[in-house]
Amino acid sequence: MLATMSVHPIGHVWGRFALTTFKPDPSTTAKQIDAWIHANKVCHHTLFNALSNDMFDVYCSYKETKDIWDSFNLKYTAEDVIRQRFVIGNYYRWEMIEDKDIKIQIHEYHKLL
Repeated sequence: MLATMSVHPIGHVWGRFALTTFKPDPSTTAKQIDAWIHANKVCHHTLFNALSNDMFDVYCSYKETKDIWDSFNLKYTAEDVIRQRFVIGNYYRWEMIEDKDIKIQIHEYHKLL
């Protein structure tokens, strides 16, 4: 059975479909609902395979891939904003000091960039 399974990257058409839309309502055609269910399953398993055990425990109760993806975006976008503020603050506070070796100061400056 493993030989017949195929792996689809999240960037695949199904991934974009399952990550950007919620489950269709019952008035949608059966073919579209089946396509969404398949896309959700593929993306769900792909995401879970990439998670650590601790993160899997947190997200295993989520039924729709879009909910997991939105949670990731919210969490990691906020962390990036906080990290950027910290880096920018360090950059603005950095200054040259006459008593320090110029090479050491240039190295510190390059680490900020």
